[in-house]
Amino acid sequence: MPAKKKVVWKKTDSGIVQEKVRHPRNYKPDAELPEDKRELYTQHLVPGSLWRVASLHLNPEASNPSIEDHVHPYANGLDWMPWGSPIVHNRGELAIYLGTTRVEEVSRDKKVSVLRHTFAIGARVYITRNLMDWEPVV
Repeated sequence: MPAKKKVVWKKTDSGIVQEKVRHPRNYKPDAELPEDKRELYTQHLVPGSLWRVASLHLNPEASNPSIEDHVHPYANGLDWMPWGSPIVHNRGELAIYLGTTRVEEVSRDKKVSVLRHTFAIGARVYITRNLMDWEPVV
């Protein structure tokens, strides 16, 4: 009986660096506006209108290497000061409403296109899911 041949696979380096696949951000619905604020907020959702930060602290969402970054970061209102964050906006800082932008997110393995509100604070533009993190200046 002939001896079995042993096959040895040699790993070769092609020199091509492959980037990890980045996925769209997971869909989260916009936070509901309370009934008493709905009319006030909707009449001020005009591009160029003056708003201010209503949450105690507003911080850009941390980037994740597996999630596609949008042109502008998403902003989250926080009740606590994030440690080590280089960018934090405090309650009362002025912002300008810029209108809406369309972003792609994933809901149950299906891409969805969603309109999100955008605000500018200084030279930074933020996308928000929660209008309660902001308040119109009246």
